[in-house]
Amino acid sequence: MVKYTQADRIGEFQRGFAHLALRSQVGDLAILPIAIASLEEVNTSAVPLKLLSFFDPSEVLFDQPGWHPLVIYRRVAVFVGQPYWIKPQHQEKYQGKQAKTVVAELTNHCHAEIAKLLCKGCY
Repeated sequence: MVKYTQADRIGEFQRGFAHLALRSQVGDLAILPIAIASLEEVNTSAVPLKLLSFFDPSEVLFDQPGWHPLVIYRRVAVFVGQPYWIKPQHQEKYQGKQAKTVVAELTNHCHAEIAKLLCKGCY
């Protein structure tokens, strides 16, 4: 369900957000990269998955048997990056074989921007 990522690494980005943004019919749409860095956290022992359904009853993964570690973030830093503006030419390219390229461009921009924010924010 959740892959553990080292504190000095960024997990793999999923491209779904790029597809949603490029399919939108909203004019002047900006994607705003945001990085959230943990400053103080408590790692607890594992809790039953069913207990997590309290936070999101619609999540079907929480209906499975098993345990999941629980991290409580006591303090975080939020870093806001430069927006990526979805322009009509991006949406025009989001067709056929060009779609893969424009999705990769948006995903790579956000990944690089968040990596830069986290590097600047490391204490």
